[in-house]
Amino acid sequence: MVSIWATLVPVLALRKPRQAHFGYIPESRQVGPTACASAKFGTKMVGMDAHAVPHDIIDADEEQRLAVAIGAELRGIRNKRRISQEDLAASSGVSKRQIVRIEAGEGGEAGAGPRLGQIYRLCRALGVLPSTVIEAAEDEIDIR
Repeated sequence: MVSIWATLVPVLALRKPRQAHFGYIPESRQVGPTACASAKFGTKMVGMDAHAVPHDIIDADEEQRLAVAIGAELRGIRNKRRISQEDLAASSGVSKRQIVRIEAGEGGEAGAGPRLGQIYRLCRALGVLPSTVIEAAEDEIDIR
């Protein structure tokens, strides 16, 4: 299974105010998967930051702190709305056991944070945007 960080790190890198972005083609104004797909078909990738590869953007310690901060943010929203873990599990499709792990900052496999799909399902059930939760977690650990 792919960890959320393997999916989110390139996306988060695009949001940072920098001159050169990972997967950005200036002349066509394409970003992300579209830019990468264009590159597959012969479009020259220009303006790429040579150091903007996922493993350089966030290290293992930051990844763990981000997982803990996301879990704390989700727990805070759940508690504020007075929703039990059982009710959240029922409405999101994520097991109670997994919710406990996510809220504790543990997530999935050894060393991996929560999966992106789980965060989306939990956020949808809580009525918040995943970007709001992730940005609040980033602010909490000052990852930007």
